[in-house]
Amino acid sequence: MSTGFVSHEANSARIILNDKDILEKVGRGFNIIALAGKNHEIIHYQSYDTYGKDDASTQMIEDFNTFPIGSVVIATVFDEGS
Repeated sequence: MSTGFVSHEANSARIILNDKDILEKVGRGFNIIALAGKNHEIIHYQSYDTYGKDDASTQMIEDFNTFPIGSVVIATVFDEGS
């Protein structure tokens, strides 16, 4: 859930799985969680500041390429996603 600028709680991001907020630390940019396809255990969690770090987009793509086939990928954007 990303509230964007529509809410009085603007600029927040959450990822909720089975009634548990699994987004431990929200970072600026893309917050990505990958879950194992079979049991939905978290296999990857990372924030990618694509606005403030030149190599963040490249790193995000490289990390995506390591996810096993069948993984579930959940993403939210906090603050800035360009």
